[in-house]
Amino acid sequence: MSLKIKIFCALVFITAINISAQTVTGAEIQKKYMPNAPLTPSAASLFKFQEIGLNEYNGSANISIPLVQLSQIPLNLTYTATSGNRVNDEPGIVGLGWDMNLGTIVQSINDIDDLQPFYFQYFKQRPDFQGYVYPSDYPYSCSFRYNQFQGCDPDGTSYPKLSEIPIMIGNKLTYEGYTISNGIFTPTNDVIKNGNFDSEPDVFTANFLGHSLTFINDFSTTSNTLSFKVLNKVGYLISLTYVSKDEIKIIITAPTGTIYEFNALENIKNESSVPSIEKSVDSRSWKLTKIIEPNKKETVIDYINIANVSNNPSYSQEFTKSKVDSKVHTSYRPFNKVTLDYFGQSQTSYPDYVFIPAEGSNGEYLKTFYNLSKQNVKLISSITSNEGKLNFYYSNRTDHPLSKKLDSIVLNNPSNRKIQSVKFAYSYFNAVTSTNVFTEYQANVNPNTNIYRLKLNSVIINDQQYDFTYNNQNLPQKNSFAIDYWGYYNGSSQNTSIIPNPTHFKYYSFIGDNGNNLNANETFAKASILERITYPTKGYTIFEYELNEANNLFYSIQDDSQVKTKGNGLRIKKITNFDSNNSFSSAKTYEYFEGKTMLPLLTARTNSYGNTASHPSSTGYLYSVKVDRLSSNNYFNVSPNGISNYVGYGTVKITEFSNVNNGFIKKAFQNRAENVVYLDNVKTMNNYSFSNDDIDNGSVLNESVFNSQSTKVKETNFEYYKLRSTVDYGAKVSYYGTFFQYMSDGSITSLDRYQVSFYPLFGKQTLLKKQIESNYFATDTIKTTTDYEYNTYRLISKIIKSNKAGEFYKEQNSYASDFTKNIFNLPDFTTVSTNGKIKETVNYSYDEVSGITVPKKIDVSPFGNSVNQKSVFYDTYDTTGNLVEFHSKDAIYTVFIWGYNKTVPIAKIENATYAQVAAALGITTTTLNTYNETNLIAINNLRNNSSLSNSMITTYTHIPLVGVSTITDPKGDIIKYNYDSFGKLISIKDAQDRLISENQYHYKN
Repeated sequence: MSLKIKIFCALVFITAINISAQTVTGAEIQKKYMPNAPLTPSAASLFKFQEIGLNEYNGSANISIPLVQLSQIPLNLTYTATSGNRVNDEPGIVGLGWDMNLGTIVQSINDIDDLQPFYFQYFKQRPDFQGYVYPSDYPYSCSFRYNQFQGCDPDGTSYPKLSEIPIMIGNKLTYEGYTISNGIFTPTNDVIKNGNFDSEPDVFTANFLGHSLTFINDFSTTSNTLSFKVLNKVGYLISLTYVSKDEIKIIITAPTGTIYEFNALENIKNESSVPSIEKSVDSRSWKLTKIIEPNKKETVIDYINIANVSNNPSYSQEFTKSKVDSKVHTSYRPFNKVTLDYFGQSQTSYPDYVFIPAEGSNGEYLKTFYNLSKQNVKLISSITSNEGKLNFYYSNRTDHPLSKKLDSIVLNNPSNRKIQSVKFAYSYFNAVTSTNVFTEYQANVNPNTNIYRLKLNSVIINDQQYDFTYNNQNLPQKNSFAIDYWGYYNGSSQNTSIIPNPTHFKYYSFIGDNGNNLNANETFAKASILERITYPTKGYTIFEYELNEANNLFYSIQDDSQVKTKGNGLRIKKITNFDSNNSFSSAKTYEYFEGKTMLPLLTARTNSYGNTASHPSSTGYLYSVKVDRLSSNNYFNVSPNGISNYVGYGTVKITEFSNVNNGFIKKAFQNRAENVVYLDNVKTMNNYSFSNDDIDNGSVLNESVFNSQSTKVKETNFEYYKLRSTVDYGAKVSYYGTFFQYMSDGSITSLDRYQVSFYPLFGKQTLLKKQIESNYFATDTIKTTTDYEYNTYRLISKIIKSNKAGEFYKEQNSYASDFTKNIFNLPDFTTVSTNGKIKETVNYSYDEVSGITVPKKIDVSPFGNSVNQKSVFYDTYDTTGNLVEFHSKDAIYTVFIWGYNKTVPIAKIENATYAQVAAALGITTTTLNTYNETNLIAINNLRNNSSLSNSMITTYTHIPLVGVSTITDPKGDIIKYNYDSFGKLISIKDAQDRLISENQYHYKN
């Protein structure tokens, strides 16, 4: 039987147990609703290896190697660079493109740091939302205003509707300390210039162990205390403990009651020459430090701290070409009322800075910006749980002298016995050198940092080795000019900057050819990418890549003749598997259609400045200036709660090849780009985008299966619920110019002018609503529809299956909650109906033992009839929440004894109470609660104890974190389970040491 068939059969068996309605006897109820003895290795081992999957929507492979599998923390080595390696990418502790992240929270600071020390000195005050207001040259009057913080027309509101937000479009709100009311300057408490007002919530993103959250500081609270609200999920609680800037703990409680603590703080300090409207460009991240399960079992993650780690500089450039359209001497043009536009290289406001445009050298100017960051780095030193302890060992590295590389991981059991080891072997990718590189701000950079990149060659888990082979095209130096528009290597070593070539854009070709080529090049984009994994079995997988394609890679304002183009990284083209004899095993090819980049590139734009001045007095000049700009960065910025800029596809065709032609599958995906708006000539720094208000990208809309004759044999359509949070917002403020006015006494009044731009902050979640499956046969089509409904906490409350004859299956679920522990997923009542008739109802009740919420009783009523009700009573738990005694309504008692630090059962005794077992051992129940695997001899001897002659005793030994080692049945016969050094089951032998079964592994991957 093939591995795939075995997995399928096991899954069908498990599923049948979960949904079966056969509840005739108490023993069957126990089997269905009670925790049974450990799963035998012959079944459990089937789930250890799976095919390498693919995120078919965006063409990225899911390459993950399990290293150590603790129950709460599965430690995996993951390759994250299947879209390619950018030139300035820094390798982590396990090499370029590889990651082993357990969980992180990142704080994106907007305006003032929400966690600023002495936060009470700052005021959470946003200007009231104004809707769409197009900037104009002069102040204008408002008929009325509600409060001193409110701007002009239309009326301010507390919260916007998403459809009303015009995507970061500038709004006139204030002129220094004034707003305009009925044409008169009215003094206000100025929110804009006052540095103590914070107009934007910081955005926090958390990704850890299957959880993905976006949350913000709630600005609607009246006090200056921190109050977090989650935007994209429900049922999570978030709190923060602030001790100092270096000791801030965030606690997240999931709807299951599991508590996750993040107390390993990394403070990232940035020094940047990039013009910014932010008060702070620093950021923070937290790493997971503790997990507390509802049964109070803890997993603790400790870290070592490396201080003052300087990261390699990152660069951007902007080229401007200015042209003076007109020049008027102010003696011939009295000021009266005029706004002087901000223009120049300084952030200092007029009149302290002379805003005269460059008239020499054709008005051309190239500016190089840098960003330097320094931080402390937290590296995992150990992970400790009741299952054992993982220790991590590091050493120095050549490419980043201030950082480390991970050399090995060692797992010890609670008795400090070595169970497993993981070793990593490295070398370095050597860079292609060139003289066309950034030299600015390199004085303090170690020369090796730009030339070398840490390369993971292999990982050895005990004696099982994985080898990695990479594309042999080397990357250039990290400060190279030879990059494409998206930062990937393109081999253009002749580039003299990273400014786009104006001739590549129809409306900017007049600037001339600068000799640069920033187009993507597939050959060079593949530099140093993973191309082959060789497995311990010596079979291997080969990955083939190609460039992404999309019809919106560039924003049309630069060139309206754009057609489908290639770039923005790589996608998987083909995955091929070979066995240990180098023979072809199977392959999958992927064809992609309707590609869209989430954020099109806007690298060229034009601004017109109506009035710039060389001097504020009447002897100066007023200029009208046109400025054409080219940037290495995108003028569209990802919104604070936006998505990363990848390419997604509307349709993907997957063809699988083996020894026979297996046909193909076509999948249609939800695929919408970010919302962007470009206003020609609007002088703003705030070209932000925001996410579309629709179901999540990548949601499967349709899946069609075709046979080898290209005939459709099956089709599944999907519909979804779109769940969105309340729309919050931030208000970004930027300097916009200076307003001058002659007063009646001949004096000149000047007011700084600011642009306020609103952007939405919201989260969304997509849940499956309906699934329509159609199977096509020669003479008939069988269609099955499955509908789903959810409760307040987005747990499934109802499943209905129907066909052309009507409804044939319905399952209704309600849930109990323990609000004190933030638990909302406890099953409460379940009804299963078939063909309109109740087949089974299940009722659950709970109790609290040692502060742990545990099941107390389950009542199962066949056909909804309480007369024939069968029940399971949960009698006794140990102090860690493990069940040690239960019985059914027909008085069949079962006892579990736990061992190996209370992690797994070592004995199952049927038809005896916990007190009877203790008496037979000659001890108290309190002493029995301390028994473990060292007491197995005494427990096994109970088979000969006359007081338990009617009991069935089964005992187990285990290899911690591997599986069951022996099972001794009620007759005393021992079945032995043998494993190789990688933890794979290789044989099963009976009591006479005869071979029952033997496994040989020939995995494709």
